[in-house]
Amino acid sequence: MEKRNYTEDIKYLIKKRISEEEVGTNNYLLPEDMAKKVRTYMSMREDLILCSKTTVELLKLVEAGISEQHILTALWTSMIIMYSKCFTDAGFAKKSKLQIENIVDATRTDLLDIHSRIMSVRHTFVAHRGENENEQAIVYMKIPKKGEFGNTTEYNIKSLRANNFGIDNLKLSQELFGFVLPAVEKKLHVELEKIHHHIMTSYSPEILHSWLIK
Repeated sequence: MEKRNYTEDIKYLIKKRISEEEVGTNNYLLPEDMAKKVRTYMSMREDLILCSKTTVELLKLVEAGISEQHILTALWTSMIIMYSKCFTDAGFAKKSKLQIENIVDATRTDLLDIHSRIMSVRHTFVAHRGENENEQAIVYMKIPKKGEFGNTTEYNIKSLRANNFGIDNLKLSQELFGFVLPAVEKKLHVELEKIHHHIMTSYSPEILHSWLIK
């Protein structure tokens, strides 16, 4: 039996959605080597927009005193993951990543500090398991006060996990995202200008037609 290429299946579904949604334009699929860098910056832009929206919702809950652990944790870790992706890469991929010192002025130590804190939480808590300042746990043995020893013994874990930075730091995170997003959009604009010039000067209408998403 032939092995299915799930990557190609997913790309087919994406192209199908483009054809269904973008009905007022002719849409052309850029070659992979040409699209690689702009795709990275476009993905960063989407991640940062998601960060901002997620932080707004998280702040609403924290300020309202909502204490549902699963909701707060889901929003907080989503924010951390999406943001930190912009500053890390998979070692094998070697994709473009941001450098915070090229975005935030050295005088804004508050923004640099919250950036470092987000990255630290990502490295030591969200992406890896282990005891740290954001997660502590104890394992304990439960023996009934009445009854024979050992017959109904249970073992359990009790943990405390952080699920937000606190209101002030969440607001500071919002401000940080507001600095990083324009920097990404600027890089994206530069790369798109390069691609547009290259396409307009290097490819014939026949080649462009072969890129058409049908």
